[in-house]
Amino acid sequence: MKRDMVRTGVTILFTIALFATLFCGCDAINDVPPFIQNVTPTKGTAGTQVTITGSDFGFVPGDNTVRFNGKAGLIISANPYEIQVLVPQSAGTGKVTVQTEAGTTEGPEFKYLDPHTITSVEPLAGTAGAEVTITGENFDDLPGGTTVRFNGTVANVKSLTTTEIVVLVPETAGTGKVTVKTAAGTIDGPIFEYIYSAVVTTYAGDGTLGFANGPALEAKFNFPSGLVFDLTDNLYVCDRDINLIRKIDVNTGLVSTHVGSGSSTSSDGNGSSASFARPDGITIDVEGNLVVTEFLSGNIRKVTPGLEVTTLAGNGISGFADGVGSAAQFNAPYGIVINAQGVIFVADVGNKRIRRVTPEGEVSTLAGNNDVDHVDGTGAAASFKTPYGLVIDQIGDIVITDGNVLRKVTLEGVVTTVAGSEAGGLTNGPLESAEFKGMRGIARWRSDSFIIADSENNVVRMITPSGAVITIAGDGTAGYQNGNGPSARFNGPYSIAVNSKNEVFVGERDNHVIRKLVLK
Repeated sequence: MKRDMVRTGVTILFTIALFATLFCGCDAINDVPPFIQNVTPTKGTAGTQVTITGSDFGFVPGDNTVRFNGKAGLIISANPYEIQVLVPQSAGTGKVTVQTEAGTTEGPEFKYLDPHTITSVEPLAGTAGAEVTITGENFDDLPGGTTVRFNGTVANVKSLTTTEIVVLVPETAGTGKVTVKTAAGTIDGPIFEYIYSAVVTTYAGDGTLGFANGPALEAKFNFPSGLVFDLTDNLYVCDRDINLIRKIDVNTGLVSTHVGSGSSTSSDGNGSSASFARPDGITIDVEGNLVVTEFLSGNIRKVTPGLEVTTLAGNGISGFADGVGSAAQFNAPYGIVINAQGVIFVADVGNKRIRRVTPEGEVSTLAGNNDVDHVDGTGAAASFKTPYGLVIDQIGDIVITDGNVLRKVTLEGVVTTVAGSEAGGLTNGPLESAEFKGMRGIARWRSDSFIIADSENNVVRMITPSGAVITIAGDGTAGYQNGNGPSARFNGPYSIAVNSKNEVFVGERDNHVIRKLVLK
């Protein structure tokens, strides 16, 4: 009990001394000069909050003065063991000091960082691994002090000074802003145009015309004119000239006949009892139903996951008529795509129109008038020459490959020209000056880019998010050769599909194979 009384007495005496110090102005406790144990961080810009730990600091902010290189900072909190202070403007690099009534002590050096700036980024376009030089001021040249990103992807820094950074473009960065981050913060530079290059290999087909199922590279195709993936990356192929829908299993790599008998008639049925009359284009809905265009019959066919084949629209006679089911007519339909609402759009090549088909088979004309021309306008005031490939863009409009010209039509039927020229050519660059020749298939890639089978140029092209057209594979020379970028050769690239891994697949008319492109 005596020991407890002693402890209580000590506590009371300490409390009295503390109150005396705080309220009576006495300096019985705080008469020892301050001691700095640690300063964190040791570099920063004006306004950086710095934590100073140690002992014998003043109890309240007003009992302390903290200086950076001789210039006082704003203290936001204090107790005898810790001070929180903001770095003052234009402090410069120098020692941190803490002053109380009992004296002044000196801590470590604080490196004052002026805000960094970006003066230039050169070049502003390139492939993975290309060197890019960033010039500016006040970069942090200490190891790890500066981070550069291309479109959010960290780049490898090759060399670094306070005024220049040399970095390597990171793989698959994509087009976007260059940013530089130091302890002073992050600033945005200009947009860097990432130029993809494709590694091209053969995915299926042995390169000879014919028909054979089996392992992908031993299989034979005739004309793989349409490609589409299901949700698990099985690939379905319209093998047009032998009137079959083929399937390539993603797990086994085996090619099989999905539906069709090989007869060129247009007959409903299940599996091999059904037949197709030159199946050309193919798409898939959210329920896994394949929807196929038939070039010869003008029919739009539907294939269920249970292999039941029915005719959604058309009556087997080529012509032009809107209507429901068999009352409608098409003339050599090719490209086909389904939007998020389940509405089907068809490139009716022979009628030079874009048709719309509801899930119930009701057919109407969205745009076009059968004039063979490239005229923008709304509905029947617009005209097309050879509308083939269709794809839905990010806002729900339909992008169309129309021979040498890329077109777009809204759901209200407003047609505009996106890129290309009447004469055609092989020119990369901005949309307004880029040229194509005999485009066929088109697909979206990574939601914000487009891949195009530039068929008569024998190359595969990309339209980037910023609107630049680049060639990702092939150099315009017809042939059959795998390889990287321009060293690859194609002969009539026709159909395009993209799987869930963003790998691109191209069906070739004259090489009778399906190629795989991995973009880097």
